[in-house]
Amino acid sequence: MVVGICTLYLVLPSGSSLKEKRQVVNSIRDRIKSRYNVSIAEVDNHNSIRQITIGIACVSNSLGHARKIMSNIIEFVGQNYIYETFDYEVEII
Repeated sequence: MVVGICTLYLVLPSGSSLKEKRQVVNSIRDRIKSRYNVSIAEVDNHNSIRQITIGIACVSNSLGHARKIMSNIIEFVGQNYIYETFDYEVEII
């Protein structure tokens, strides 16, 4: 069993309220979850208006498959959303 873990660090270009931030987080979460069938949640910076930290996990039977899923998710987020800062960490166990 192989587990892929990815942490996304995002900074919104503008943020006026937590409600606006939650709409962005929900959009990202729902699109990734339905497209890639992974577990996903906001894991930190809950009360920050502009900072978003999202954790993503997948379970696979192959190291290559887990890496491909994580790289596809990173590419998807990078191409479909605009952020001031976009960083990530990936760990395969």
